Amino acid sequence: MKKALLFILIILTGLAIPLTAESNGFYHSVVWKDTLMDISLKYQVGLDELAKINGISNWNLIFIGQKLWIPKATSSNTNKVNVYIYHVKYGDTLSSLAENFMVTIWDIASINRIYDLNRIYIGQQLYIPVN
Repeated sequence: MKKALLFILIILTGLAIPLTAESNGFYHSVVWKDTLMDISLKYQVGLDELAKINGISNWNLIFIGQKLWIPKATSSNTNKVNVYIYHVKYGDTLSSLAENFMVTIWDIASINRIYDLNRIYIGQQLYIPVN
């Protein structure tokens, strides 16, 4: 009787864990300096899919403590965004990098959380999307 009461109490308080969670994926808790791109690369999930599954319309707006659902890799979510990791050198600008890598300034800025398009610094690590 006590076990049944405890089971009902757990269900009513929302502490029940779905039995299928392990087979479908898991949650990642966002920590300081996490970006959606970093999480996408870490778990090898497409950036677009990760954003869509978690209801994120702006890739730059994730918050510390936010729980993101990470689906288990399947053939449908392997359309990852390929990136080149580039370290900024003296004389680089977003415009010159965009031209060299044949992407837009906005592609580079959005993935890297750059809000001031005139401010990058030597040694900064940038993700450059590649097709």
